[in-house]
Amino acid sequence: CGNIYADEICFASNIMPTRICSTLEELEIKNIYKNIISILSAAIESGGSSISDYKNINGESGSYASKHKVYGKAGKPCINCKTLLNKIIISGRSTVYCSSCQQ
Repeated sequence: CGNIYADEICFASNIMPTRICSTLEELEIKNIYKNIISILSAAIESGGSSISDYKNINGESGSYASKHKVYGKAGKPCINCKTLLNKIIISGRSTVYCSSCQQ
């Protein structure tokens, strides 16, 4: 799962992206799994995110980027609690999260 969808899945699951997997409880894992299926299915239906120049085989852009809740929104208010979203680098990739909603 790329960082776009990982950000969105962690946010939907209320999980900090820095959490160590072994600290996740069974209910949290089930919630992450549910959100993986839901978010990736919606993204596929929308043709992907098309952040820069991605096009499908027919030359069309995807529209899922309009549904992003955190990815690419560092410094903007969280849609849930209005806390400003933070951006960190994990393994060389940018990650955006809400320090209030995600634990």
